[in-house]
Amino acid sequence: MDATKLEFADENFDYVTAFHLVTVVPQHQRLLSEMIRVCKPNGTVVIINHFRSPRRWVSRFVDLVNPITVRLGWRTTLGLQDFLGAAPLEVQRVFKTSFRSLFTVVIARKIGDPGELLTSQFSTHCRHDQSVGSDSRSQARAVAQVPQSKRRSRESVGLDS
Repeated sequence: MDATKLEFADENFDYVTAFHLVTVVPQHQRLLSEMIRVCKPNGTVVIINHFRSPRRWVSRFVDLVNPITVRLGWRTTLGLQDFLGAAPLEVQRVFKTSFRSLFTVVIARKIGDPGELLTSQFSTHCRHDQSVGSDSRSQARAVAQVPQSKRRSRESVGLDS
């Protein structure tokens, strides 16, 4: 099945996942649109992928190797914010499984009411993420800053068990 033309009905799934796929498909925005289309309102979208590093020295290195990775079938220059853009998603958590990990885990909720979109746009504010490790610099990750009234607890989305 083509990930940019999913053969499922609109708002069909509670959970939609894309693991190591975003930078492989030629039309990453179409992929995201399809994920959102098949996800039920207030459903969960989980993405695991390599995204461009916010660290200047890492991103410079990635720019150098991108021509090679493109020939191998994926791109290394797509940033998380560029990918998510103004998607109707409330980003709940962004993290790496370790300091050295190349991959970023994104857990988001599909906005159920279009009016919610105004209060939950993805932004570049950082918060401390306890799951990454003890180095506080490695724990700063870009996440959405949402008013407290719009946030769901980690327990309610099954992140802490």
